[in-house]
Amino acid sequence: IPMVLETPLSSRFSHRGQAVVFRTTDAVSLGEDMEVPPGVEVRGRVTEVTRPGVFGKSGALRVTVERMMLPGAAAANLRAQLRSGDINSRGRLTNDSRRLMNGQGLVVLSVQGALAGAQFGGKAAGIGAGAGAAVAAVLMMSKKGRDVSVSPGTPFSVRLQQDAELPAPAVYWAQQDYASR
Repeated sequence: IPMVLETPLSSRFSHRGQAVVFRTTDAVSLGEDMEVPPGVEVRGRVTEVTRPGVFGKSGALRVTVERMMLPGAAAANLRAQLRSGDINSRGRLTNDSRRLMNGQGLVVLSVQGALAGAQFGGKAAGIGAGAGAAVAAVLMMSKKGRDVSVSPGTPFSVRLQQDAELPAPAVYWAQQDYASR
């Protein structure tokens, strides 16, 4: 089911339990001349938030889709999986492009410190290497991870994991409401 997000989300300000609203973008065929029209509200919630952290650890969000809101009817429960190119294999919205200083960066700064210390001779090379490693460690610890931010209008799709029970009269009235716009 193709849809767009209406609720802004961010690993910096979203919270567990926060309501999330989507809208269908295309008609969803139910067979026998019945279809859920575009623009139907689909509701879910944020179930997990990981804030961006030190050492370049990126934030992450997990969102579930729970109900389809047909006008004039009770909400239809959905058992569904949210899909997007930004959702990883564990079902989280992530931004995994970490800009973390790795071991190679640590070695480079240590060698630079050792070379600088070698100019003064003897133990200064070891002190310079230690100083370079300390600077690298401070840089690694101070590197804040990236926020996961998803703006309204971002396209998603939902794949139903089991059939949803949608009352035919509610689907009919949703079609009529859409046709009258």
